[in-house]
Amino acid sequence: MSNGIYLHGTPIQMWMLSAIWTAAFLVLLLVTLIDIRHSIIPDEANVVLIVIGFVLAYVEGPTLLTSHRSFMGAYGFLFGATGLYGIGGVLLNRLIGVVVAGGLFGALVALTRGRGMGMGDVKLIAALGVLFGWPDVLVLSAFAFIVGALVSIVLMVVRGLTRKSAVPLGPFIAVGAASIFL
Repeated sequence: MSNGIYLHGTPIQMWMLSAIWTAAFLVLLLVTLIDIRHSIIPDEANVVLIVIGFVLAYVEGPTLLTSHRSFMGAYGFLFGATGLYGIGGVLLNRLIGVVVAGGLFGALVALTRGRGMGMGDVKLIAALGVLFGWPDVLVLSAFAFIVGALVSIVLMVVRGLTRKSAVPLGPFIAVGAASIFL
């Protein structure tokens, strides 16, 4: 984050933010392991991520120091809607993230009739829209697709997978979330 409580917060705020983000990434680790093993993303994990996102919005929103800035720093301004102040601005930012990312993934599911990805991926990216907001969720989605494509190409060469082979997208979404956070 370029400013706000991520750089100028009190020690209590820093501990709260650390606990919130640790919980979020533990849930993403769980989602990754379940998606790799069973090719599903549990709705319960998405609900937990949404709750964590609302808690984060509350922690970020009440003070004047906490406009939601993109994890991309000044590059986030290229996408707009990153300089929103107060709790209403943070919630609006999260709503934009949910609508855009969930809408894009939902459109992909509709266009491929569910063969390209499942609804679990749509729900996961919508939950991450609440957690990360706009434009971070869009960039993490793009990163997830790029890393997923590269890993799939390697798996095609090394393990002989075909274009019709199913590769879970959830772990790559989690990698995208971690990369945008870091």
